[in-house]
Amino acid sequence: MVVDLYRTSLADIDAAFAVSSRLLPDLPLDAVLARADDGELIQCVPRLTALTVHHELGDTSPVVIFDRFATVWETFTETQRAAMFELLTLWWQASLALYPSDPNPSTVLACLARLPMPLSHWLDYWLRDLDEAQAAHISDLVMVDLDRPEWTSIPDRRGQVVAWLKSEPVTIGMTFVAGPHFEKGQLGKILDRLIGPSR
Repeated sequence: MVVDLYRTSLADIDAAFAVSSRLLPDLPLDAVLARADDGELIQCVPRLTALTVHHELGDTSPVVIFDRFATVWETFTETQRAAMFELLTLWWQASLALYPSDPNPSTVLACLARLPMPLSHWLDYWLRDLDEAQAAHISDLVMVDLDRPEWTSIPDRRGQVVAWLKSEPVTIGMTFVAGPHFEKGQLGKILDRLIGPSR
């Protein structure tokens, strides 16, 4: 069902960017990136977005794609931003739904953090319906993912995420809602890392 939702949202992005579906329909990633590097990034946004959400980037990190999007985001029209926001929300929600997931929420959030929009939308959703899968993703973020280059390369945004992780709603949620889902001792390690010395 998520793929069907992506299909509709991707069509909305094509329309918002006024890109013919025949322009870059099956162009492989390296060819799309070459066109983007030759000054056609705006025209390539729909194809790059589709490749990203369909996990067709090969060895290329989706963070690389979003670093490029960040360079042109402010030039998007309101309609283009709204279409992208709708799809990115679906992508974010899908990443949180299962554990493990590919890509994981940490990677998706690192992508979204590169765009000039508040992180609160994404983080609030993560905590809204905290369950076993979402708690496991928070555990991964705390214990491993925040130390990866996709996060250490954006220290201000990383700091915002760390502050959110240390917030009372997250620590309470992890303790009382998610706690029963962890193995003995695992929650203590997560909380020690959350409320311990500054990361």
